[in-house]
Amino acid sequence: MFRWLAVFFAVLMVTEKGHAQSDSADFRQRRLLFFTASGTLYAGSMLALGHTWYSKYEHDSFHWFNDNREWLQMDKAGHAFTAYILNSALYEGFLYSGYSPKKSALSSFISACAVMAGIEFFDGFSAKWGASYGDLLFNLGGVSLSTVQRMWMKEKWLQPKFSFHSTRYAAYYPDALGHRFTESILKDYNGQTYWLAMPVKRIHNDLPEWLCLSLGYGAEGMVGGRDNSVLPDEIYFPRYRQYFLSMDINLQGIKTRSTFLRTCFKTFNIIRIPFPALEFSRGKLKGHLLYF
Repeated sequence: MFRWLAVFFAVLMVTEKGHAQSDSADFRQRRLLFFTASGTLYAGSMLALGHTWYSKYEHDSFHWFNDNREWLQMDKAGHAFTAYILNSALYEGFLYSGYSPKKSALSSFISACAVMAGIEFFDGFSAKWGASYGDLLFNLGGVSLSTVQRMWMKEKWLQPKFSFHSTRYAAYYPDALGHRFTESILKDYNGQTYWLAMPVKRIHNDLPEWLCLSLGYGAEGMVGGRDNSVLPDEIYFPRYRQYFLSMDINLQGIKTRSTFLRTCFKTFNIIRIPFPALEFSRGKLKGHLLYF
């Protein structure tokens, strides 16, 4: 995910500068730069993934694997979020290359779906896993959320966001949940929360553009994918889902003339700002003074 965040920032930095140039800019050079850079990045990422990930496990003939009941579907939320980021970066790249907003939306939709499907294709040859229908469906959902808002809505209504906090669970199974903080951000689903933020200005024009109403989904008590059988008998963690209601900041609603700040705001608008929150879980409602 953070690889795509870095890509997103790099693409936005280039495109913001490109948009500031005159209309007489050479779009052929831009397209050459965009397609060469994105193609090289994709090939390099797949080679690195094959070397650092797939090479560690035995190979098998292509097969499907049903993992829809694992991790209380937190991994599926991660797929949708990553697909959204990838689609957004590609959209900005196509715009920078001189394509119309409609063509950019369609091209980024097809490209993002192809990239995410390629990863599932490689998963299908892993003896430990397999290609997942659920992953493909949530990949499509993330890409579609981005595309539908660009093509058929005049304004963005929903912005996916991510937050993370450290948990005690990683210490019980670090191979799966991460040995250190940077690993746990990606692996420990117990500390991840995925949000959908909507600017309150969409409800009433007199409300500020920078303030959002935010709904979140998380889960806790997970040390294994389907169950916690890796734990010794004397240790028990209940597995449960969490639903959140909170506020957030729409960084893109903050006005600035700085190209650098606009790029930063657009890039980091996918990270949730800590706010008080209400949590509903295990049939109970509780509040958090600050939740991230």
